[in-house]
Amino acid sequence: MILVTASTIGRYLFSNPIPNVVTIVEMYLMPLLIFGAASLVQRNNDHIVVDALHRRFQTRTKSLISVISLAIGISIFGLISILSIQEGAILTIEGSQTSGQLSLPIGPSWLIVGFGLLVLCARMFEQLITNLLDLIAEYDSSTTELFSRWV
Repeated sequence: MILVTASTIGRYLFSNPIPNVVTIVEMYLMPLLIFGAASLVQRNNDHIVVDALHRRFQTRTKSLISVISLAIGISIFGLISILSIQEGAILTIEGSQTSGQLSLPIGPSWLIVGFGLLVLCARMFEQLITNLLDLIAEYDSSTTELFSRWV
């Protein structure tokens, strides 16, 4: 933000912007900001939820939906993470760089995406285990109640 603001001020007040700000922001700062914060967003449950439907479900149904969605998310983001890390490693080994006035290595931005998603998957796995344990505990308590009614 400071870099873009400084470049804008330089462009309009001094007719001399900071060169290659857009490239630096899109190659390094945006992936770091977005994929670095994904795990934090997941931890705080600050992601988008269809609240009108979510409020109407019972706790057991919410936990079951959460387990299913977390399993799907881990599968998809895990695959993207692995592929991003592989691509980042290949690009780093090859020494691929951006074209233009400023040659920046491309590999690290892919690695940022991959490792950010890997941390997100770890957070989602932790939540998956927690929700599974909650489901099991709820199932055990409901079967105990049901069994005690019959005895």
